[in-house]
Amino acid sequence: MNPLVKKVLGALAVKEVIDRIQESRKPKKGLFSRLGSLLVPAAIAGGVFYLYKNGKLDPIIEQGKGLLNQADEGAYTPPAPSASTV
Repeated sequence: MNPLVKKVLGALAVKEVIDRIQESRKPKKGLFSRLGSLLVPAAIAGGVFYLYKNGKLDPIIEQGKGLLNQADEGAYTPPAPSASTV
């Protein structure tokens, strides 16, 4: 085998070893950053389910049904602001 080819193959092998060592020394991602894309939607869904089961979403659902009925009739008027928010 040509000595130049041996040197090139040796250099590539050394480079691969160095790359593997550097990669193994990199800090690993934390648990939340690895599972965050799964935990956030699950937490939101769990919170909505909890509110639904405890009846906290009933006024919002009724308001939405009212808006849908008004939209079907063609006469939508936004709800008036309550006096307690002023």
